[in-house]
Amino acid sequence: GCMIERLKVNGKVVEYEGREEYIKENKDLHHTVKQSLESLIKKYKIAITEDEICYIMNFFHPRETEIIAN
Repeated sequence: GCMIERLKVNGKVVEYEGREEYIKENKDLHHTVKQSLESLIKKYKIAITEDEICYIMNFFHPRETEIIAN
């Protein structure tokens, strides 16, 4: 809901760091999420950026973060 409202009022999307690499590493998930969003795109007449798609992908496949031990 919040994403749709922000997109409809031209809210700014925060760039997803490492977007291209994340998409390449998770092609199937990216395709699935993008296809799943088609009905929202049509219904609300919005555009969903690749950055937004990556943030949604994180719900299903979080990026691993490096933990540096001191």
